[in-house]
Amino acid sequence: ESGGVGSELRFQILPTDREGQGFFFEIPSSEQCVLKVKWRPPPSMKERKPFDKVTHKRTTIHKYYPATPGELLVAEGLNNAVNLLRDSYAADPVDPRGLSSWYPPPIKKVVAIYGINLPTEVSGIYQRKQSVKLSYSTSKDLCVRQLIVLDKDAKLNGLDGYTIESGIIRETKGKAKKSGDGTVPYWSLQHCRTWQGEGVKKCDVKVYEIEGAEHRAILNEAKFHKILLEVIGCV
Repeated sequence: ESGGVGSELRFQILPTDREGQGFFFEIPSSEQCVLKVKWRPPPSMKERKPFDKVTHKRTTIHKYYPATPGELLVAEGLNNAVNLLRDSYAADPVDPRGLSSWYPPPIKKVVAIYGINLPTEVSGIYQRKQSVKLSYSTSKDLCVRQLIVLDKDAKLNGLDGYTIESGIIRETKGKAKKSGDGTVPYWSLQHCRTWQGEGVKKCDVKVYEIEGAEHRAILNEAKFHKILLEVIGCV
């Protein structure tokens, strides 16, 4: 989120002896400070256009930019998580974020059974929290623990099949689209369809979609049991 006007942050600096490690002969009094800031999108987002399908409920000066989960981790200062994803996941020779995520498993036939058309979380709208990070402090009360928070005042405009509540976007059954099983988004559930075909890296894919079946509760669905018995040849 980007505001068109600056924000004024007021905070209090309290002296500390750093749990007995300080050098104060007399502890000084606290100080009231005022910091004027104006947030701008980072360089990686400046070339992107604001997403006009998201607006603020009460003002028109806010702009919303698309961002990846990795960019949110960087903005939050979670360098350990970023390094872990880069060094242990993205650098894996199996290439989990590349070709191996698209290639089908090394089998001839795939049967997918899953539920559809339940409200399913797919995204979120975030904003920078108006705060100051006191990174030197050892006190939990003086440290800002979160810089990026859900924007509960954001709203969606003209997106069929999507709803928003407290900053969380969920896909729902629309006029011309399906939604997920309450846990996994529909585009991920039906990804196995891309494996259909002939050749070394293709296989035969059969998909069964069960209306209203939830991600875990599907195991107790009579329709699921019937399909499963048919697939393994028991009926």
